[in-house]
Amino acid sequence: MAPVRNPGYVNLGYVCERKGDLDKAVELCEKAISLDKNLTRAYDNLAVAFGRKKNMTRPGML
Repeated sequence: MAPVRNPGYVNLGYVCERKGDLDKAVELCEKAISLDKNLTRAYDNLAVAFGRKKNMTRPGML
């Protein structure tokens, strides 16, 4: 079965990440990856969201 080429979840994840809704961004990027393991932008956006979440737990980091 061919992967589903739908960057919609990636795009929504990016928007959520930019708005600061990091949990939703992670959820959407993971959904995109589950549909198509070759969407490299989904992995990139997921890494950014995880990085921002990690930094938000450190004092003095944003």
